Amino acid sequence: MRFRYALQGILVFCRTEHNAIIYSISTIAVFIASLMKGVTKIEATALVIVIGIYIGRYLRFNSWDVITNPFQLAGDIVYLAVHPVRNMEDWGMIVCYAILMLLVYQGIERMSRTSL
Repeated sequence: MRFRYALQGILVFCRTEHNAIIYSISTIAVFIASLMKGVTKIEATALVIVIGIYIGRYLRFNSWDVITNPFQLAGDIVYLAVHPVRNMEDWGMIVCYAILMLLVYQGIERMSRTSL
């Protein structure tokens, strides 16, 4: 029963929000790639996604906190960015997740090229 609801949620999400989310992530990734020289769009996208995972998983913010609690959310993000030495474990997790995401991406990309 749970699987059916989860599958329906995924299908509705993919049909309605997929393009908007892809566009917003790619826009942020292009911005980050333009700020940091030598970073590709794929690497910037992985970084944006992983920071989003960190905010949701470890800082325990949800999507509605952008509207209901924006100052606490912004404060925590600024604290993470301004004090990298104090947040060494957090940045280590972010970097490890980003590396894992890039490795998975490269593996899928290579498999898709070889199967054609």
